[in-house]
Amino acid sequence: RKQYLYTWKAASNYNVTDAITGATLTSHTSHTIEWDCTDLNGDVVADGEYVMWIEFTEKHAQGPLFNISFQKGPDGFDITPPDENHFKDMQLTWEPELVLVADFT
Repeated sequence: RKQYLYTWKAASNYNVTDAITGATLTSHTSHTIEWDCTDLNGDVVADGEYVMWIEFTEKHAQGPLFNISFQKGPDGFDITPPDENHFKDMQLTWEPELVLVADFT
């Protein structure tokens, strides 16, 4: 149902590089998403402000969308955004020299 991921489609024209996609699940579950802070060429991105987008659909229509801004820099961080209707228990962690990890249910 990726045709209903309108925000992702508009930003990427269905380019799955640096995107995490998968088949429709039969039930809701927790997810862990990792990004190694590299660009489409595999180069580490510069320090600065970035936005992580989460978008999904579970029917033949646009689904929930969430985004969170974060500052990538030399120091690590943990961000715990407040719960929203479709995004609960989120944790965004940056550890330099490792990968960006986001957990949510």
